[in-house]
Amino acid sequence: MYIICLLYAYYILIICLLHSLSGVTQVDAVEALLAAGADPNGRNAFGWSALEYNLERNDMFYRPEKAIKVRSLLFAAGMGY
Repeated sequence: MYIICLLYAYYILIICLLHSLSGVTQVDAVEALLAAGADPNGRNAFGWSALEYNLERNDMFYRPEKAIKVRSLLFAAGMGY
């Protein structure tokens, strides 16, 4: 039971990292997390996917090239509805 709890906590941590980094358009970090197996379809505590969080943050005005790159990475990794 303890191992299951640890694995679940690790899964939640990875999802939180992916959401946070996609929201602030950290392209290299998002690439690394996806390469390590982070789930692009994972939902945070509010039910949002990483792509939805990225769209809500909307860094298109400040860093449009990075925002587009993060979105394309999430789609390429299997982001689907």
